[in-house]
Amino acid sequence: MIDFAFTAEQEDFRKDLRRFAVTELAPRYRERAARSEFCWTAHRQLAELGVLSLGLPEKFGGTGEPDPITLGLATEALAYGDVNVAAAPATSLLGKVATQ
Repeated sequence: MIDFAFTAEQEDFRKDLRRFAVTELAPRYRERAARSEFCWTAHRQLAELGVLSLGLPEKFGGTGEPDPITLGLATEALAYGDVNVAAAPATSLLGKVATQ
């Protein structure tokens, strides 16, 4: 039988990102959305949480091979706070694909 449950690591990561989205991203969403400048602060926080290293080569500090399940979990969890910032995990992985 196939098990579709998330791993404990994936579930912990999802919970951490959801908490970050609700406490850090959501309260400042309108402020970020109204500005035309790139939000470096939020993206630095994502880097600290390990979101921007998903699927990037280990030699550059990444997680190695892309894991589409964890990438999807990260994107969904972040979207609870800011749909624009939620695109960051996929965008950083697109950079990897473009350089191959």
